Amino acid sequence: YESVLRVPLIIAEVRADGAGLPRGASKGRTISSPARHVDLLPTVLDAAAAPAPAGLPGASLLPVIASGGGDDRPSYFEAMTSAVTRGWAPLRGVLAGREKYIDLPIAELYDLAADPRETNNVVAGRRDRAQVMFNLLKGFNTAPPSRAAAETPETLERLRSLGYIGGGVAEVRESYTEADDPKRLIELEQMLQRAGEAQQQGRPDAAIAIYRDVIARRKDTEDAYRKLALVYWRQGRAADAIATLELALRNGVTQSEVRIKLGQYLAESGQPQRAIDLLAPTAGDDPDALIALGNAYTLAGRTGDAIAAFTRLLAIDPSNALAFENIGAAELRAGNVAAAEQSLRRALALDPDLAGAHTALGVALAATGRRNEAIDAWKRAIALDPLELNALYNVALNLA
Repeated sequence: YESVLRVPLIIAEVRADGAGLPRGASKGRTISSPARHVDLLPTVLDAAAAPAPAGLPGASLLPVIASGGGDDRPSYFEAMTSAVTRGWAPLRGVLAGREKYIDLPIAELYDLAADPRETNNVVAGRRDRAQVMFNLLKGFNTAPPSRAAAETPETLERLRSLGYIGGGVAEVRESYTEADDPKRLIELEQMLQRAGEAQQQGRPDAAIAIYRDVIARRKDTEDAYRKLALVYWRQGRAADAIATLELALRNGVTQSEVRIKLGQYLAESGQPQRAIDLLAPTAGDDPDALIALGNAYTLAGRTGDAIAAFTRLLAIDPSNALAFENIGAAELRAGNVAAAEQSLRRALALDPDLAGAHTALGVALAATGRRNEAIDAWKRAIALDPLELNALYNVALNLA
């Protein structure tokens, strides 16, 4: 764990005379006292003589710098990605002095003074000390990130009514077994890395085989389903991509990312109504869900509903350039060229690198007789994304 936790913090202060050393420090001073992420903001505020808001976690490091050392303060650390996407046990730990405790189904305690490489887990022989460290850990906010929360019963019931999942409502997991400990699942992590490498190297069949093997071994590995579906989708195997995400739902993998990606694939494969049925009742204020829902409405020819979904997103995030791009695309499909151009220009004002917005703007410009401007817009889209197929098609057709 030290290889990712022990990161140098370098601090310098530029004074009015141009000197670049911290207050009270000599050149090259090294301080062994641990610093934490939560200490950075209080340090910056202190350096700027700005008051810290009440309840701000952490403490300024300037006194530590001035004195060359300070009291050791416990540090909390966590790793939640595999818990969120794969159903593995969440990793939480605390470092106090030269002792490190990791709270997992197979708990770990290391004496870093004697064992800096963390090769000897002493938890079995130091149960009392492990309990002290566990109690210290519980003093921190160890709540999981919001994405790890289970879907609401209403969402699960809606998915069930659409035939995606069966059985009872899934419950939030309150405990994990040794089989869920990341230490026992390193092989799966390595398999997922190999699958990603195979995909990047242009070996999709190898990636597919590995992802399917991962799912067979542990059916709650959410990112394996999404990545497998993406490989199928890029191969033009839309039915297999959709079936993969439907299998994820049937296996109890109900994270919103799976549902949103399934809705996207359904809509873009000619089944926009199924996508609408899936996304409309559960989109809420999720930006990705609203984008997918709005696009499904667009593909279903329901321009008003599409614009309403994207407008809902703009109420949450007024600077969302993708929402303006999609409003423009919906207006184009409805033949409202002037309104489409206005929305697309607003999108590009917010984010000039949206290739899709340049493509759609080119269509609006060509439709109003501004062919040279349209060609320039499509060329810009291609420069941003060489695989922007609509822009490639349109620029070739108009140049010809």
